[in-house]
Amino acid sequence: MRAGESTFQKRLDEARTVGDWSSSGPNADELVEKVFRDQLRRPEHFGRVGYHHLLVLADQIMVSPELLLIQNSHLNQQLARMPQEIVDYFDPMPAPDWVDEKQLAIASRIWVNNTITLLLVLYASSLPSCYLIQKGIPVLYTSDKLRDRKNISQRLFETGFMLDDVMSPGGIKVIQDVRDGGRQDRYLWGRGYLSAKKVRVLHASMRLMLQFPPHTITAQNAGEDRGKWKNHWDVGRLGIPINQEDMAYTLLTFGYLLPRGLEIWGDKLTLEEKNAVLHLWKVTGYIMGIQPDLMTDKWDEAESLFGKLQARGKGDGSTEAGLALTETVMGFVGGYFPKIGGMEKRLPATMIIDQCGLEVARYLIAPELIADSRRIGPRFCYGVAKAAARIYFFLRNMIMPRMPMVGAFLANLLHGSGKELVESFRDSFVRQPFFIPKNATTWEEEKGATEEFHQRLDHWRQVLFRHILFSIVLLAISLFCFVPLLYFLPNYIFWSPDSTGVRFWTAFCSIGTLVPLLSAIAIMKYQLPAIFESRPSIKST
Repeated sequence: MRAGESTFQKRLDEARTVGDWSSSGPNADELVEKVFRDQLRRPEHFGRVGYHHLLVLADQIMVSPELLLIQNSHLNQQLARMPQEIVDYFDPMPAPDWVDEKQLAIASRIWVNNTITLLLVLYASSLPSCYLIQKGIPVLYTSDKLRDRKNISQRLFETGFMLDDVMSPGGIKVIQDVRDGGRQDRYLWGRGYLSAKKVRVLHASMRLMLQFPPHTITAQNAGEDRGKWKNHWDVGRLGIPINQEDMAYTLLTFGYLLPRGLEIWGDKLTLEEKNAVLHLWKVTGYIMGIQPDLMTDKWDEAESLFGKLQARGKGDGSTEAGLALTETVMGFVGGYFPKIGGMEKRLPATMIIDQCGLEVARYLIAPELIADSRRIGPRFCYGVAKAAARIYFFLRNMIMPRMPMVGAFLANLLHGSGKELVESFRDSFVRQPFFIPKNATTWEEEKGATEEFHQRLDHWRQVLFRHILFSIVLLAISLFCFVPLLYFLPNYIFWSPDSTGVRFWTAFCSIGTLVPLLSAIAIMKYQLPAIFESRPSIKST
């Protein structure tokens, strides 16, 4: 092993012994420990429930920040009753000099233009790649009852929320405070900023509970030095739960794999666009307490770092936990596909094989399902869908820059549909997003979220997804017919108006362009809102 490689491996070994990185704000591990200690010593003190109430108030601040300016507002009165250090945790943090607002805007534009596709990449590439890392899997496997649908669905939904909060326009933004003399102080803020801070605390809570389960920390020993507590986690073999190496790898499953997944399905991004997505997630990693030398916003460096971290973490073969986690994701994705000929199982597996590669997929998918998905039927169906996606992206990227107003209009309609799909995830939520559970294995079902309600909501999502997919197919047909129309229409107008062939093909391409385009617009503009309104609600159950 070369000296440089040996140094890098030692650096990663060190990273496995570190949890939260406190140089990017208050140390979340210390904050969470204080919350638990205070509640155990004196139950009336601010604790887990109090922290959850603070999260609700943080969401209210995002919706109505003006309430902070009203001295006697209910919001300010509630905040005044909470420990100051807990409230201060959610304050905007100083933005490092390297944060580039232009790159944040470029990354958000990619999300708006590709919301549905990026959600599919998330579940076909980003999440399965997380389940590959053997020493990190016990955190996920221990903290959920994987065979219980409500628990794994919540984890999947929360990841979708995180993606939407961070990548939406203004999700993470820079706000400026102009001081005397013209000096400007920059701060990070936005819904994505708050989500990242919530996840940072959630990670810290899981670190504490996995190492020191709540039932082992009593009012009597809570005041003792942490070193005297009995550690129930194999730190020597696995490292600290949710450590710096695992978080750096997970960050790359977003910043690196999301753009790569778009390219696999045909949306060729520029180097500037790929670096911009990496930059957005580097800022997110900074907010979440990841050490700077384990992050990058350069594409070639990200590719190299991801390959090294994946090779180091995947071990020598598949694990029961990795297979179980991936199976639940495939079941989640397969719920949106028609249950014909087993395609609801084969197509998700084929998607993962295509996104992650066959070698990696062998770690994540049972051999018999891989063999089944490699048959001619599933491969043909997926090949047709992938070809259609590539044609759509090729034509969209070629035509829409020449028609920016039409492109922006269609992108916003598709983005709105994707946002509505994400919002529907909240309806069967078993707890509020990013709340700290009572312990590492227990979650609470929301009242009213019965199995019958889950079934109705699943059916609604399938109807919504089919309409969105049909709209995209119509747009692809329209764009496909528009290209030859650019040739025949000038011929018809200027050169060969009397030619039967020219008249026929001009009419054919015009109809092929306008009818699918207007149909897609009608579905997205009028039919989809009606579907949105019909979404099942627990409150109406």
